[in-house]
Amino acid sequence: MKPRFRPSLTALEQRDTPAALFATSDQSGVVTAYSSDTWSQVFQVTPFSDVTGPVQVTTADVNADGTADVIVTPGRGGAPTVKVYNGTDGSLLTSYTVGDPSDTSGASVASAGTDASGNALLVTGAVDSGVGTVRIIKASDGTVVDKFVPFAGFTGSLSVATADLDKDGTSDIVVGAAYGGAPRVTVFSGANRDTLFDTFAFESTFTGGITVSVGDLNGDGAADVVVSAGNLGGPRVQSYDSTTWQVLQNFFAFDSTERNGVQASVGATTVGGTNSLIAMDGNTGAMAAFDPTTVTTITAPTFTGLPGSVAVTTTGPVAIAAGDAGMTDTLPDLTAADWQTLDSGVQIRDVTTGTGTAVTAASTVEVYYTGWLKDGTVFDSDRSPKAAVSFQLTGLIQGWQDGLIGMKAGGIRQMIIPSSLGYGSSATGSIPANSDLVFEVKLVSVS
Repeated sequence: MKPRFRPSLTALEQRDTPAALFATSDQSGVVTAYSSDTWSQVFQVTPFSDVTGPVQVTTADVNADGTADVIVTPGRGGAPTVKVYNGTDGSLLTSYTVGDPSDTSGASVASAGTDASGNALLVTGAVDSGVGTVRIIKASDGTVVDKFVPFAGFTGSLSVATADLDKDGTSDIVVGAAYGGAPRVTVFSGANRDTLFDTFAFESTFTGGITVSVGDLNGDGAADVVVSAGNLGGPRVQSYDSTTWQVLQNFFAFDSTERNGVQASVGATTVGGTNSLIAMDGNTGAMAAFDPTTVTTITAPTFTGLPGSVAVTTTGPVAIAAGDAGMTDTLPDLTAADWQTLDSGVQIRDVTTGTGTAVTAASTVEVYYTGWLKDGTVFDSDRSPKAAVSFQLTGLIQGWQDGLIGMKAGGIRQMIIPSSLGYGSSATGSIPANSDLVFEVKLVSVS
């Protein structure tokens, strides 16, 4: 555990709405950007020539020129790469990875407001360190400002969407397990990451994954959640009222005997039109639009491809979730009566007992932590800017290995580590020789 230096992060705030633009992806992966005012084509690109199939799209004003830019990620079969295209002329602004570069589960992306400096933020879902991980990142370069694992132990990619579902002024994060996962959809509060809704949209034995989207289907002013079956599933679409969490619609958008999935989104099919459910057949790429109340087929969309999450306007920024919530900012009470001494000499004290996967000697752990000397001096922490980090347990000092084994994900543990199980007689960074160390650790995930 050596000191690292990280820039500070200010609170998020909403920026002015950029010039209206939306983007679509067709079945072959061609992305087309349209003016939301006139529905005329602005530009067209093929971002991932080596990936067959539609890509994920959203928009945000990344270069702060007043015009929305187009952000894309590949679907299944592609590496977790984000590409950002200038909304004015379609030129490539930047490209970066948001997960394990060798993983080909694809990625998803949604706009997430801005930070206090006006930098556009994104929410992404991709495999990171072997597990499906949600990241909040700077759109300009992929810098991670927060991340979390929504489904412990799930090794596939994730589908993400954002909207202010509970009308508290911050956009909430909707997450679904992609291919290989059960059809679980969970809504996390953008303010504090509390779970607002958690269900299996379809039969729990289905492992073809799901795609999530958001949009106001019942005209109550709040975006609702739309879930569509992924690869190997029928073209089934189910939506939920974000106020009551009751099912709004549950239907097959195309031939129910097909098993190539469907992608559904929300948007208007004519200039100035009201919202409709828009679906793309996973087998043929055919498009259909449905009345959001009766799910009867209405006029087919007048554009090629499926709207990305940009077709839905988010009403607030995503706050940096309190992933380290419950942790202390001051030296733990070293005289408390509930410290336990392990056989190795490490002392532990559980602030919160987790309910997830338990740590073993072979585990990789994702944690928030702070380290103190016994005089209260902080020598290391990953809590600024609240970005959890991952370690293989065998690569840590012996005191951490002894103190974390058996701890369960979701828990918060404090540890007093004797110098002999820390850095011993060697001075390390700002840690003097022969120093006992005090840590508080919040265990985010175990893999």
